[in-house]
Amino acid sequence: QPLGVEGANQAAAEKIRLLKLDGIDATVQQKVVPDVTLYMSSSRGVVQAMDAETGRMRWATPVGRSDYLTTELAATDDMVALVNGQNIFILRADDGSLIEQRRIVGGAPAAGPAIAGTTMFVPTLSGQLHAYRFGPQAPRWPEIYYSKGTVRFAPTAVGHHIMWPTDHGIITAIDPGRPGAKFRLLLEDPIAGPLVYSPPTQMLAVT
Repeated sequence: QPLGVEGANQAAAEKIRLLKLDGIDATVQQKVVPDVTLYMSSSRGVVQAMDAETGRMRWATPVGRSDYLTTELAATDDMVALVNGQNIFILRADDGSLIEQRRIVGGAPAAGPAIAGTTMFVPTLSGQLHAYRFGPQAPRWPEIYYSKGTVRFAPTAVGHHIMWPTDHGIITAIDPGRPGAKFRLLLEDPIAGPLVYSPPTQMLAVT
């Protein structure tokens, strides 16, 4: 059971008292650990947020239809996004309430989304990446970025850059809002997993 701030201070003070009785001089240094939340999506279309320290459930929100495919999710400090069937769902990160729902047009979603700013990037089975901007004045149709091959894994957001792999061994990187690709990298073998960003400058790929 967590002690809380007051309980931890009392326990530390008692430990220092006991150490001083043994002739050991000790001090207390306080470090603030930020709250960490784990987000999960189930195959039945339920999104859950859990306190990573205590295991306490913060909230649970059902989205879409339980008999439709639900993808892995993407999260920022402010929002959580995932795909159920042909729809993107954007939830508030603090309480799980729905911010916006958008239908995916022009392709079948292949994996979960990535988030950069207020734009959601959804890969399609054809290898395209659809960029949906959200907000009151946002267009309903996506910007489309192209690559060769089939996408099986969610794209990766690195700052405001987006990268995604295909089964042809092609990694494409884009700067959202700018036409065309920033670069393309062709590997000798198909890519067998999502790209993993290793700060500050490395991107890891499994073939």
